[in-house]
Amino acid sequence: MDRRQKQVHETAQIGWLIYAAISTFEKYYCVPFHDRVKRVWRRRLENRKLDAIDLRILRELQADGRITNVELSRRAKITAPPCLRRMRALEKAGFVQGYHAVLNGKALGYSVTGFIFVGLASQKDADLKHFEERVRSWPEVRECHMLSGEVDFLLKCVARDLSHFQDFVTETVTAERNVASVKSSLAIHPTKIEPGVPIDAPT
Repeated sequence: MDRRQKQVHETAQIGWLIYAAISTFEKYYCVPFHDRVKRVWRRRLENRKLDAIDLRILRELQADGRITNVELSRRAKITAPPCLRRMRALEKAGFVQGYHAVLNGKALGYSVTGFIFVGLASQKDADLKHFEERVRSWPEVRECHMLSGEVDFLLKCVARDLSHFQDFVTETVTAERNVASVKSSLAIHPTKIEPGVPIDAPT
């Protein structure tokens, strides 16, 4: 590590420590820092380039959200206390949006995965927002993406069986107001499921 890289690394360390200290102070003393102070430090953390340690932490957390801090620090190649501070700071800065368990859909009775392509009659902002609000209320829809081009929305859905999926398509999606076209396809089997983003972290 040359002198310039060392300076960048030390500056990053100080930034994480300050942001973590602000969060800890608020948590234990219930005294909020001024919003402007928090915004300044959060913006600095978000805008700066993540270093190799940050990337290793993010890579390991993305692969296993239940990893212990001791094991995470070993893989990140730092000691446990600064590893925990960095992880908390990464969460506060918005690089980590949450943790969840990956459930076995078939074991829970959902054996069908399907995709529905929806075109709306009107693409006015109010109509798009109305459809998005309706989608959020449909438990069968696990993902919804607004698209450019001929199709307005792509829905990834799960169903107990083919009949359940067909009923959902015809009785719920197609029947929704402002829906002009609906096409659906069933997934035969998944070839790759890898949530998140690729992280190029030095080993």
